[in-house]
Formats: sequence, C-alpha cells, structure tokens
Amino acid sequence: MLTGVMQSAGIRLAGGRPSTESDTLQPAFTVRAGERGTTAVRRLLDMLPDEVTMRDHVAVLFEPRANDGPVAVFDDDDPLLRLAVESGAPAAGWTRVFGAGVLAEAVDELALAEGGAAAIVVDENIAAQPRADVRAGAVLRRSKLALARGELVVRPHPGLEVGDAIAVTSKRAGLDAARFRVSGLHTRYVRGGRRAVYEQRIALSDV
Repeated sequence: MLTGVMQSAGIRLAGGRPSTESDTLQPAFTVRAGERGTTAVRRLLDMLPDEVTMRDHVAVLFEPRANDGPVAVFDDDDPLLRLAVESGAPAAGWTRVFGAGVLAEAVDELALAEGGAAAIVVDENIAAQPRADVRAGAVLRRSKLALARGELVVRPHPGLEVGDAIAVTSKRAGLDAARFRVSGLHTRYVRGGRRAVYEQRIALSDV
C-alpha cells in the first residue's frame, strides 16, 4: 500500500532493509480528500517500525534497529570541528496499543526513570496479538528516534545518509565511541572571501 501511495505522487519506493511488518501489513487505509501525499505516507509509516530516506530520486524503506553498527566513525583526529551533545527531552516510557479485541503494552524503563510520558494508540486494523506487540515496541522506538541529541560539524563525509548510525569519540566531551543516528545533513561550501568554508553539519538523534 505504501508503494501505491508513493507511486501516485511520482516517487518510486525500493526496499533497502524493510521490517517484516512492512511486508505483511495490509491495513484498511484511505487517502483522504485533499490530503497531501506526505501526510498520507506519514500516517502509513506510523503503523510501521520503518523509516524512509531518499537516494537520488528513489525512496528507500528501512527499519532503524537499535543494534545497527556505525557506518562512519568520527574522533578527535578527523577533526571534529564542532560538537554539541544534549540528553534531550525524555522519550515515551510506556505505550499501550488498543486493537480489535487485542491489547499490548511496551515499557522503556530508562525513559520512565527520566520522566517519559505515556503514548496511547488506537487502531482497529490490529486484530492479532503479535501485530499489537510489534506496534507497541515500534511506538517506543519512534519516540526514541525523534529525540534531538545535538549536532556534529566535520569535514564532509561523501557516503553519509540520513538514517545512518555513527560513532563519535571526543576526549573533551567525554565520549568514547558513543553511537548516534543521523537525523539531518547540511553541507556548507563558501569559496574565497576572508575564510573559505567546506564543512558538513550532522544533526544527531538517538540511535
């Protein structure tokens, strides 16, 4: 269904590393009159543990897993031009999913200890307990991935993409192979003038 919605907007969807849920879920879903394609896609993605990133003109579906290994490592030798890391607001610590005759819960004890709120989902498309369990876990993961953790500025890395996991080591910041996920990329190039600039700003989120 996600493929069909994106095709109607002229975007081809490819599966990079999708979740099992994205291959099997067939929800009762309608694109609302006047609804933007991006909004419809986001509503569908809210049902899945997956994210979408763009590669050239192709959308790639992938599941960001907590154990993803870093695709790039940054340390004081690179060098790190600037680094700002914050703990961010607490993610959701508890979620409850109400389906069609099924109920599931998931708990993130660390987020709860930090004051994380509750997240409630009501979805009549969920009629099987395993699917409800997956959704509950996915809601917690999505909340965690939405946490802004700061920004890293380095020399441009040509292979880095939004959604990649990275590792950062900084003696000054007290980080030793700390893992983050890339939530945004901005390359800045200023030629000539008083100070030429060629750098990449990497927005960081939780992994």
